[in-house]
This record gives sequence, structure tokens and C-alpha cells, in this order.
Amino acid sequence: MDFPFAFVSGRLERAAHLRGGGAPARDPRARALVFWRGKLLVDGAERPVIVPLDHPALKDCREAPVFLGLTAEGPRFAADIALWRPFEDATTIGQFTDASQQVHPAFPGDHLDEVRGLVAGLPALEGECVAVGRALLGWHESHRFCSK
Repeated sequence: MDFPFAFVSGRLERAAHLRGGGAPARDPRARALVFWRGKLLVDGAERPVIVPLDHPALKDCREAPVFLGLTAEGPRFAADIALWRPFEDATTIGQFTDASQQVHPAFPGDHLDEVRGLVAGLPALEGECVAVGRALLGWHESHRFCSK
């Protein structure tokens, strides 16, 4: 399989000049991919669920959604609903391959699923957004404080 989109700049306009100003988040077309413990929220067809930045489930975020860049449909963000705790047993979470699926109450028809099994079936732009979003959220989680 060929994954040319995963960690290289492609169709996502990173828009570095817009970072820090807050303008992308004020755009009414702004949407976020939803992650939890590295898993992605997907629908029944295994497609990423993209939500407005004011979606009630994003109250479970510890930090504000991370700006990924611009698409033709508007700004894209990655949101980590880290404060949410599932009801079901999640003993395999954190292993290299996690076969469990969690359902957030705000998304009853959708589920959180392991990214590794999904990314190969996504169109290039979606795959790039998912890969960059997961990587940036992971970096933010593991590098919370400056060592200086």
C-alpha cells in the first residue's frame, strides 16, 4: 500500500501565518476531527466525523482544538476529548493495536476507532488531516512543558 499523504505536506494548506491569531477558529466553516487516546471518531462507514468547534462533546477537551490548516471547505482542527471516560471496559487501550471501540454519548451512531486500520481507506486530504491531527495532539500531550 502507498501512503504518500501521511506525514508530508500535500493538499492541506498549513497556513502558518494564521497560527496564534485565532482567526481560523472564528470562521463559521471551521470543523474539527475528534480524537480520544489516539483514536479517531468515525461513522458507520469508517469515515472521519467532522464537527463544528462549538459541538457540545468538545467540552471534554482539556485544551483548545489544534489548528491543522485550511481546506477548500474551511479550516480544520484536531480536538482531543481527553477528559471523557467511557463506560465500557477499555483494557486494550494504549497497546500497539487496539481492537476495542468506544461510543461517546454525544455520537450514538459513531465510534472511536484505531487510526492505523482506517488511514489506508481514506482519501488523501482526509488521511493527511487525520495523520497530522493525531501527530500534533500526541506531540502536545507529550511535550506540555518547555525544558528551558
